[in-house]
Amino acid sequence: MSFDGLYWAFGGDTVILLFLFCYLYIILMDLFLLLFHFLIYNNVLSMVPNN
Repeated sequence: MSFDGLYWAFGGDTVILLFLFCYLYIILMDLFLLLFHFLIYNNVLSMVPNN
């Protein structure tokens, strides 16, 4: 089955929007996790006393 057949089977724009939504969701989750990791790492470093 070609992508064209799949495209028309799902009604055109809907499948494109779904792909875009998934792509944006993945990017946002990656950025959020990076930011979260960075904040946690900085907090842990600041809590550890310097010897």
